[in-house]
Amino acid sequence: MAPTATMEIHQDGVAVITVSHPPMNSLHPMVLSALLDSLKTAQADSRVKAIVVTGHKNFSAGFDIPTFVRIQSGAETLDDVNPHLNALLESGPKPTVAAIEGAALGGGCELAMGCNARICTPNAQMGLPELTLGLIPGMGGTQRLPRLVGLQKAMQMILTSKPIKAQEAKKFGLVSQIVPPSDLLATAKAWALDVAAGRRPRVIALEKADWFVPWVMGSPNEVLPMLEMAKKQAQKSGMEHPLLCIDAITEGVVNGPVAGLAKEQEVFKYCMQQEVAKSLVHVFLARGGTSKVRGITDQGLKPTKLNTVAVLGGGLMGSGICTALALSGSNVLLKEINQKFLDGGLERIKANLMSSVKKRKMSEKQAMAVFGRVKGTLEYADFKDCDMVIEAVIEDVNLKQQIFKDLEDSCPPHCVLSTNTSTIDINVVYDVVSLAKQIKKTPVVVGNCTGFAVNRVFFPYTMSAMMLLDMGQDPYHVDKVCAEGIVDKPGDLDIATVMSMGFPAYRGGLIHWADYKGAQYIVKRLNDFAKMVPGHAGFFAPCEYLQQCANQGVPLGVGPTSSRL
Repeated sequence: MAPTATMEIHQDGVAVITVSHPPMNSLHPMVLSALLDSLKTAQADSRVKAIVVTGHKNFSAGFDIPTFVRIQSGAETLDDVNPHLNALLESGPKPTVAAIEGAALGGGCELAMGCNARICTPNAQMGLPELTLGLIPGMGGTQRLPRLVGLQKAMQMILTSKPIKAQEAKKFGLVSQIVPPSDLLATAKAWALDVAAGRRPRVIALEKADWFVPWVMGSPNEVLPMLEMAKKQAQKSGMEHPLLCIDAITEGVVNGPVAGLAKEQEVFKYCMQQEVAKSLVHVFLARGGTSKVRGITDQGLKPTKLNTVAVLGGGLMGSGICTALALSGSNVLLKEINQKFLDGGLERIKANLMSSVKKRKMSEKQAMAVFGRVKGTLEYADFKDCDMVIEAVIEDVNLKQQIFKDLEDSCPPHCVLSTNTSTIDINVVYDVVSLAKQIKKTPVVVGNCTGFAVNRVFFPYTMSAMMLLDMGQDPYHVDKVCAEGIVDKPGDLDIATVMSMGFPAYRGGLIHWADYKGAQYIVKRLNDFAKMVPGHAGFFAPCEYLQQCANQGVPLGVGPTSSRL
């Protein structure tokens, strides 16, 4: 179904406009256009007394990210419907109420703030995470959020990009009431009719004059030092867009909301075309794409339900895997070779959970309930009910071969046997994509080779860094993983290098950065390095694929012509 927004006029005189672009109701241009048309119709219809805007399961998770990519590339233009949309929501003849279930993030949150009131369910989340994409809020968020929750809380929400839950949203005045999902629409409609009849005030966020008092206690001039302090903190990120976001907020403080909105639009359009935004948007989309693997996820296969997962080895890696599994709700079986090692592994798992307690991410009671899902064993006989086994022992080929022989004799036929090896060549790649999602990890499926993807890049990356560091040079080295087809697509390697190697996300990952610089640049730098160390010139020699890309002006991100997956 095409992205859209639909409208129904109920007998009580409330027009209900529903955003429809499942599953997250992202604000595709077609949604925004349909929403604007529906608002125009509802505001002009004499039968309509008030308007409710909502979305099924999710209000809206924000602007449609693939559309950003098309706009950044010049393939599509950005129609500026926001001023007209917000004018009809905020100040049209009929009052509006947002009925929020699930996510109201980014543009979705800004859409809700344009309404005259907001009613939500207990599972609602609201926030402005645009800075994580190299952008700033672009639908009025830099001006309306401070006026609704206070400047201090708004700055915190925008600069950290962290959403808040329903109770906190109500505490700070972002929503008016929290109701069960079954009562959401009826409550929102009743609230809207009360506003239309004058029984409740019609709140226009941009006209609120008391927004400094509750949380800042001062006049606009007195809060400028706080804004300057925020800019000093933001400078530590080394990125420009957080500073420009504060500039937009400051403009609204000093010169009023109209000037603030104009500044916001200016900054938003500028940030959208910067390399940081292009890189962070690329990382966002590539991360979602790692679980889509050619020849596997496109075959209509359904993942096996994994109730019990066994882990061999309770060291740092094994205990971390056990912790993630237990937190995801799985029953976990940890096997070790002796009681001392087993006790140590269980203690590490408990320590991991207690760390979350100290950080106030869960209560001690909750942590102990999670720990209760973990059972220790010294015997393979306990593996008879396992749905998956993850081997996480030391990198010893003979030991791993013996373990898998024992597992074949002890596990049921449906059990998936997998390895956590990071360097040793294996003969079978098992599909554990669904498990990775279950334990809230990002899967990157790789082909079979020594070192796989990350270590295959990391080892020469580190070696070249050390060598060049000794020579007083800056290390840049691109490995040959894409050329060898070890990953399904270049974006997978970008995510692997960002999440496993600490490659800066704002550069988009190793291959994205290399394409930004250009294959010719990479080849020239490698050849320059080779001349610096004649005795190790072969180490820096560009591979045939990289050289071919440079000769023909082909981006590395085009990917290999064949894959080893």
